[in-house]
Amino acid sequence: MTVSSLSGAIQKEREVYVTTYTTGGKPGTVPTWFVTDGQRVYITTGPTSKKAQKVRLNPTIRLAFSSRTGPVLEGKARLVGEPVVWQQVAPLFVAKYQPYWKSPDAMRVGWEQGTSVLMEVTPARG
Repeated sequence: MTVSSLSGAIQKEREVYVTTYTTGGKPGTVPTWFVTDGQRVYITTGPTSKKAQKVRLNPTIRLAFSSRTGPVLEGKARLVGEPVVWQQVAPLFVAKYQPYWKSPDAMRVGWEQGTSVLMEVTPARG
């Protein structure tokens, strides 16, 4: 599936069930907040979270919208290091999750100080 084919499920949901995998393939699933730019899905997390640790070792990821069983988007995740991506994504999080996230600058500071990381999910081609 693609992000655009799931646009209805993506737009109405505030959380996505994120499944990341150990290098041995053992899954772990947690709900988390997310945004999309229409092509990719973005998630923030702590730099030492299980999600971040697993993605560093195994980029395979599964996102389930609405419930743990779907609709499902599978792909590859990476931790984003480019400030230009943060600058594009931060306003999306602020717009979706106000008043919890008050400004893109607050998010940028977290990323710059290393207290938060941005995960970018690129869907598998299917």
